[in-house]
Amino acid sequence: MISKILICFFLLIGVYFALSSQIRSPNNEETIYKPKQSIFNNSIFCPNKDAYFYDYPNGDMFEIYHLIETSQINFIFLYADWDARSIHYGDLFLKLVCDFHNEITFYSINCFYGQCKAHFNLIKYPQILINIKNIGSFAYKNPFDHKYMTQYLKKILRPLRRIDTIEEFFDYLNTQNAVLIGNFNFTNQNETKSYKNFYKSSMDFLASNDEYSIGYGIILNKTLLNQIQKIASSNHCEIMLFTKLGFQNSLSSIRYIKPENLTRWVKDNLVSTHQSDRWFHPDINKMSNEKSKLLVFIDRESLNGYWVNEEFYSIINFFVVKASQACRSLKENKVFLDRYLDYLEFHTIKKQSKNSNPFLSFTENQDYASNSICQFQENTEILFIDKKLYKNYAVNLLGYDFENSKLPKAILINVKNQTIYQIKNDLNFLNIHKFMNDPEIFFKKRLIRTKQIANKKRTQLENFVEINSKQLKDVINNHEFKNKDVLVFYFNNHCGFCRMVNFKLINLAYKFFKNCKTLVILKIDTDLNDMDWELLSNRVPTLIFMPMSLLSYRETILYDFQNDMSEKKLLKFIIKNSRNPGTFLYLISLVKKTNLENMVENRIESIKSNLNKMKKSYEYLNQSIAYNTFDEIFNQNFKKVCLYQINLLKNII
Repeated sequence: MISKILICFFLLIGVYFALSSQIRSPNNEETIYKPKQSIFNNSIFCPNKDAYFYDYPNGDMFEIYHLIETSQINFIFLYADWDARSIHYGDLFLKLVCDFHNEITFYSINCFYGQCKAHFNLIKYPQILINIKNIGSFAYKNPFDHKYMTQYLKKILRPLRRIDTIEEFFDYLNTQNAVLIGNFNFTNQNETKSYKNFYKSSMDFLASNDEYSIGYGIILNKTLLNQIQKIASSNHCEIMLFTKLGFQNSLSSIRYIKPENLTRWVKDNLVSTHQSDRWFHPDINKMSNEKSKLLVFIDRESLNGYWVNEEFYSIINFFVVKASQACRSLKENKVFLDRYLDYLEFHTIKKQSKNSNPFLSFTENQDYASNSICQFQENTEILFIDKKLYKNYAVNLLGYDFENSKLPKAILINVKNQTIYQIKNDLNFLNIHKFMNDPEIFFKKRLIRTKQIANKKRTQLENFVEINSKQLKDVINNHEFKNKDVLVFYFNNHCGFCRMVNFKLINLAYKFFKNCKTLVILKIDTDLNDMDWELLSNRVPTLIFMPMSLLSYRETILYDFQNDMSEKKLLKFIIKNSRNPGTFLYLISLVKKTNLENMVENRIESIKSNLNKMKKSYEYLNQSIAYNTFDEIFNQNFKKVCLYQINLLKNII
């Protein structure tokens, strides 16, 4: 009997699972797995062109690994479907697909999901990866601008340029910051190896994302080679490096030099004026040395059109060149420069070249013998500041925001005497030349204090601590300060309002929380650029309260800065959101104690007032006695004095 019941029981279970697997419909599967949304909804984006790209909205990367191996050059666009910048630059991606679909394979991946997120774990979108066969993959870190990226991809497709005449050489040099010339004899097998190293070096330089534009040229014409070697005063050289200042250096052969070593040699012989660290934020360490600082405020996203290369970069290139290298080589390269100017005399690009390269007009006027430029280069450091990201930095220096003014703006800070000078007009060669010779005409203001302020000594507080991003993550995950309420303060050193908030919090910590063991105020510098995207705040200053929690994570409550930053408002904010009994009781007792002290102070003021009244009455009584009006007035005033004393005693009791 029992065996029959067990058999029926197992049969019912089997039938149930069989029916449940068959009843599961496609609609049910959709509720379990929803395909992620792509930012590219329009299938037709290139009229009259058979262009296509591979889109992976779910973040899958398995198929890409196989497709990359079959293509010479691959362009990978990593985006997030919710990110506004990704959607904005999606149109730029489609334009590049239209222009280069026959030569480059394009991919787009929603990297907020799937394998892509697990592999890259990006904190900022979008990102671009470029993969070149036999070279490798690298991230594109230069500006997202159509003209700039078009030129960049053209260089990747054709990194080398054949030069046949002296006019082509000067023309090529006029469009680059520097040109590396290679001379190869392809009848020799060893020369073929040198050519491969030369080619790989050009690709390595593009992969390094250096904003210093260098062209790689090949010369096969012996007559042209002899002309250039005479200019360079360097015979029997396989590799020659030229800049607009003239010949720089040469190598007899690169047969046994690795491509990465050749690239390093090129960079060592050039002055890179666009170092990437100058773009992101002003380095505090650089700002602290004794050199003067020329701060150039720019809008980086709209900075990289042709007008910038012609009008702005060339000026900065010229003035940033190290004095030890450029000023020494001016006279040495006079032969090259004269030849260059002679070439420009007979070509239509002369005017354009002089506008884009102030050095040419500078040498024509024989002003290069002046020492002012060399001194300026030795004593001044140029820093680029993104005005959109660090607009408060200019506000702190100048006292106003040039929101609608023309960029770029240049400000010189003399660190020694704490003086600020501003170039009021356009940032052009003439104004900078005046600026170097007589900066006093551009005087703006003086930062140094006229009176010394006495230093207030304060002991270090245990409940007001500066932390890093790792500690902040531990606080949110409830690993650190577990049994305490936490108030987190996001700030940076270039924010004027942050300083005021910091001052308020320090006073709050000293006045109210000095002996409190259940609440801590933490401050974190957002300029460190090491926080994950989910920990970032959208502005500074930001105050976030995290009450004590028994769970594995903390709740976050944002302080509304529309309220005033008074101590009363901050205390109310903390009392309202605190869930720690210790913090609540401490603040309540503190409020009671503060009210009692105020009552005592009011009583003391009342006693002082009554005593003054008694003194006046006593003086009036003495005057009455002197004028023999003692009997009548004495009785009246004596009663008043007695009443004052009685009331005073009652108040004191």
